[in-house]
This record gives sequence, structure tokens and C-alpha cells, in this order.
Amino acid sequence: MLYLADENLEAAIQVQLRRHYPDIDIIDVRDVGLDHTPDEDILQWAADNDRIVITHDVNTMRGLADNRARAGLPMPGAIIVLEHIPYGIAVEFTAYVDSGQYGEMEGRTVFARELH
Repeated sequence: MLYLADENLEAAIQVQLRRHYPDIDIIDVRDVGLDHTPDEDILQWAADNDRIVITHDVNTMRGLADNRARAGLPMPGAIIVLEHIPYGIAVEFTAYVDSGQYGEMEGRTVFARELH
């Protein structure tokens, strides 16, 4: 699976993902010129590039992602990482999604959570 880290995602989560899962394909919105870009455009770019968005933004990104899915627009998925959960849980959950064990992500917005 391919991932796009939203601008507000803690950099430490990306660092830990890359450290523990070096084969994971995650890019940052800043790496593709999407810093300071409206969430709608980020979701469109993610859809165009078949990337699951990883974000802390529960306030707007969740609703916009869900609206895309309901409208039948492409939406490869979104993982919402609540800011208060430990980085390790976010990393473990994303790796679990990446393994395919979580199931199909297309059209889904899910919250990173402890797996045990």
C-alpha cells in the first residue's frame, strides 16, 4: 500500500514507520509540493496517486474523506491518528493496515488504535 502523510502528522511517526518498516512507501505532502494545500486538494492528489492519507486532522479531513466516499469519488482510505495516542500504536496500526490484515481501505476512514 502507498501512504501520504498529511502536513500535521507528527514527523516522529514517519521516522518510526521508516525505521521499523523500511519497505513502507510513505511520502510527506511537503515532498510533493502540497504544503499549505487545502484538504480537499490533498485528498484528490491522494486519490489520483492511490495513496492512503495518514493524518492527525480529525476535525476536517475525516468529514471530507467520508464525503468523497459517499459521493462515489475515489478515496483510497484515511488513517486518523489521534494526537494523544502513543507513536508506537500509530506505527503498529499502520503496519497492520499495510500488511493487508485490516482489509480493504478503499472508501474507509479509520482511527489508529491499539491492536491487542
